[in-house]
Amino acid sequence: MRSPAKVPDVYLKDYLVTFDAFSSACTLELVDTETNETVYNQVIRAGGTSCLLPSTLKGRYLIRFVSESVAYWGYIDL
Repeated sequence: MRSPAKVPDVYLKDYLVTFDAFSSACTLELVDTETNETVYNQVIRAGGTSCLLPSTLKGRYLIRFVSESVAYWGYIDL
């Protein structure tokens, strides 16, 4: 029997996103909420806990962490 996945805690300070370490690599994606266009993506290595976003990004974005079998998402304002 599989247990439910633990939702990671994610924090934003300025343009630094910090999060719980993932056991396998995943992709962090930012999607513009007005155009639905992916404006940024970064591969996060297994065990990684942070990602510095470009300071040129401004506005509201959907943030997604996508791995092989699961995706977590939420919204951030930059």
